[in-house]
Amino acid sequence: MRQPSKARQDLRAGSDHFLRRVNPLIGCPLGELDYLRGHKDDFFGDFIRDEYDQQVNGVGSFMILLDGAHGGQINLTSGPGNARYAELWLGNRAGNYDTLGADEGWIQIARLKVNVIAAGNFDTSMRSGNAAGTRHIFVGINTWLSAANWVIHCVDFAGNSTTDTGVAFDTDWHWHTVEVSSDQVNYYLDGALIGTHTTNVPADILTPYLISYSGGAVARNVNVDFWAVIPRNL
Repeated sequence: MRQPSKARQDLRAGSDHFLRRVNPLIGCPLGELDYLRGHKDDFFGDFIRDEYDQQVNGVGSFMILLDGAHGGQINLTSGPGNARYAELWLGNRAGNYDTLGADEGWIQIARLKVNVIAAGNFDTSMRSGNAAGTRHIFVGINTWLSAANWVIHCVDFAGNSTTDTGVAFDTDWHWHTVEVSSDQVNYYLDGALIGTHTTNVPADILTPYLISYSGGAVARNVNVDFWAVIPRNL
């Protein structure tokens, strides 16, 4: 079986680190420490881990583990109505578990499936942000910003900006990867780079989370099969 190709920086350095490869499903290069560090969850078992903060708002909103025949997934459902949501934070939404700094960079990876796409405003995304919502980075669906395509959206003290990837969102399973450095956000879908964003990338320490948000009369939900958060603050 052919090994994935080496990352450019390894070729330049003449590195023989056998684990530093570009995974064809992830897109960005992962090294030995990336495999060993950070948080990873396959959502197997009977309970949601204690290190999560579960935020649910509005009638019909909930989150639940789907084990057994589903192979270990979590479902985040936002109920039918404006400003209803389900959010799964890695840590404390109040900002007492901020873990990710853009100066050092980080990677988030999720295998997820958006189950409902219909008329109306909604938001399904993988985010890093602060509790007040004044600074954040996200990749995914936001129909306020693009009616049809996956987007990157960043907010900092100077303002906010969006990159429309031009790649249409759908209800299929996909691997989503966001790679963040001090001045750039790269968005990979199933290993292919679909967007790069370089403005309003917040320098704050942020908290990673997943969200399903309804902005209208239709309930929204997303299944997540795997989630990884890998800080690079070495």
